[in-house]
Amino acid sequence: MPRRILTKDTIDELLAAGTTELRLDKGDIVTALAKEYALERGLRLVPAGADAPAAAPAAPAAPAAAPTGDAAVTGAAVRKAVVAALGYEPDGLDAAISKALK
Repeated sequence: MPRRILTKDTIDELLAAGTTELRLDKGDIVTALAKEYALERGLRLVPAGADAPAAAPAAPAAPAAAPTGDAAVTGAAVRKAVVAALGYEPDGLDAAISKALK
């Protein structure tokens, strides 16, 4: 399958067509501007091999202890940044952040 190069213009075309989610194939290239532009306008870019996010986030297999104080603020900031960068919430994100902050 040929590789796609997605630019800001490509994102404009997708948005004009009413697209809200784009599944990327292995090898696709998304320019930095296109990625930022898509996220700002609500177009979700789903990396190759990633499952689409469920309607409701799945609970982690083992409940993680809720961070307190500065860790809670840091965890929330990390979570927000990860979701913004990826365009979706990966499974187990909260557990991974909690483990990393310990």
